[in-house]
Amino acid sequence: MTQFARFGEFFLGQIGVVNPVLWFAIAFTLIAAVRQFPKLTAAERYLLCFSGVPLVAIFALSATRRLEPNWPAACYPAGVILTTAVFFGRSTLTNVFRNRDVIFARSWKTGLVCTLITYAAITIVPNSPLAGSPVDITCRLRGWKQLAHEFDELTKNEPALKRSKNPLIISTAGRDITSALAFYLPKNPLIPHWSQDDAGVLCQYDLWDKPNLKARTDAIVITQVDPKLPNSLNNSFSTWTSLGTIEVELGGGRKREYEVYRTSHAPLPESTRVENVAAKPQTKVVQ
Repeated sequence: MTQFARFGEFFLGQIGVVNPVLWFAIAFTLIAAVRQFPKLTAAERYLLCFSGVPLVAIFALSATRRLEPNWPAACYPAGVILTTAVFFGRSTLTNVFRNRDVIFARSWKTGLVCTLITYAAITIVPNSPLAGSPVDITCRLRGWKQLAHEFDELTKNEPALKRSKNPLIISTAGRDITSALAFYLPKNPLIPHWSQDDAGVLCQYDLWDKPNLKARTDAIVITQVDPKLPNSLNNSFSTWTSLGTIEVELGGGRKREYEVYRTSHAPLPESTRVENVAAKPQTKVVQ
């Protein structure tokens, strides 16, 4: 997906999250507030600065990188308060809407319909033939707990995890599975995320310092299937043994699948260091 498409997705996501009528009402209110800024009261300026200003900054940021739809959530309460004051005629912004009562009625009715559709989407669609289809908005939410459980079952007898109170588990498969393991594994271990060496900062996990692998003799690494490992991580261990794959079916032919490795490094010369990948055991599938 191109960055332009991501920006469009983010923009439409905001309209869907807030509800279309209310979102545009807030937008028109904030635009009017900016145009009439000198006439605003101190309270109105306060609300504008805590809604419109950060919203503009977040939308500008979304044009350069992917943001989650919930990031601007803290900006909307101030905007809703200011818009409500306009609807009830308690604001100095008196010429924003021609038919305030009509727009206000449409806003709450549209919000009610959107709420009912959302609840139907997260309760009915996943249990219907539409599961996994483009209309299934729960695909991004489902399956993570099951994957963490399968990871735990696959690795619970590994010496690398039983030997230490703080075993080293590394993820190279993106922040989604990294977060899932950190939240759902027993004892909530710290899961470092290891991006490609030239990737830069892709998510908040890339801001953390990488673990000191010289102080470790082994680790468990979760990756995409048949991964291209970061060179810095690949060269830190002399042995890579596949423990198998874990996957969860989402319906409609969609699934999440990851591969789990046991890694270790022996005191071998760099010239003799080789990658040793074992044959994969039978795949574990979560229905």
